[in-house]
Amino acid sequence: IVDENMKPIGIVTKWEIAGLLVDDNEAIENIMTRAPITIRSSDKLLHARKILMEKSISTLPVVDDNNRIMGIVTIDEIADALYAFHDIVPEKHRKERINYILVEDIMRLRPIIAKTYEKIGEVAKALIQRKMRGAVITDNGDTVVGIVTLTDLTRYFTGIT
Repeated sequence: IVDENMKPIGIVTKWEIAGLLVDDNEAIENIMTRAPITIRSSDKLLHARKILMEKSISTLPVVDDNNRIMGIVTIDEIADALYAFHDIVPEKHRKERINYILVEDIMRLRPIIAKTYEKIGEVAKALIQRKMRGAVITDNGDTVVGIVTLTDLTRYFTGIT
């Protein structure tokens, strides 16, 4: 946000927009990204990073062989893991050892899970309270059917599809 002289005076983030949606009663299934890209816990961190970067997404659900949610990996977990790796591993060993970091080593357990019929406002509140970038949407059998991220909430709020 800039003033009349184009001097920056503030910023609006996706978190603030999510806060404006906490009373929204629309069903989450109406804005979720269907059939999201998922990853396995045995995949490598570098593979998860590549997917996030190439697809310009912030959140990957981690699923088991039956497509049931195990955890979540976001750009935050990737960044934190790479930062810690850089600090801990001597430079001469980094190229070799980076390949040993798996998604299960960095994934966030107990992600926000919502059913398709839950309200946008409920999911927005949960994202804010738990400081998470995305929530996994499941059907009644706990199979991953979608994902809702701060970006999805922002698009919904602004009417951008």
